[in-house]
Amino acid sequence: MQIKPLHLSNTIYNGKLFVPTSRKSCLLMKKILVVDDDKDFLYSIKSILTEYGFIVDTVDTQDDIYKSILIFNPGVILLDIYLSGADGRNVCRGLKNHFKTKDIPVIFCSGDRGLRAGFDQYLAEDFIEKPLEISVLVERLNHYCNLPPTSVN
Repeated sequence: MQIKPLHLSNTIYNGKLFVPTSRKSCLLMKKILVVDDDKDFLYSIKSILTEYGFIVDTVDTQDDIYKSILIFNPGVILLDIYLSGADGRNVCRGLKNHFKTKDIPVIFCSGDRGLRAGFDQYLAEDFIEKPLEISVLVERLNHYCNLPPTSVN
């Protein structure tokens, strides 16, 4: 029996070379896509989550979400509800109704506590209030990534 070599293409993403290590990259489950229209928040959360070993991509518009999902292949999506020009709840519902993205866990994040009630009707797995408590966020991301807990200082 001859074993065929695995042919995977390298991808340039955000100016960096991404070389997958298998058909389903071992990094898949640690990859977090953060969607928020606040660029300062995106910068901060990317720095923090990277310190905890997550691989993070950020987008600030609805139009970039789908492109990032196709290229970055996230294990979890952290999604703001109030996006410029879009409602994150409807974005989530669209993702959950598409066969290619329906299994990606989505965690809503919002500073509007009133949105916690009923978030699951939009098919999201979880809701985290802003300002985010890093220990809670890391714990939830690990849970949805099916990873062992990370020590949070």
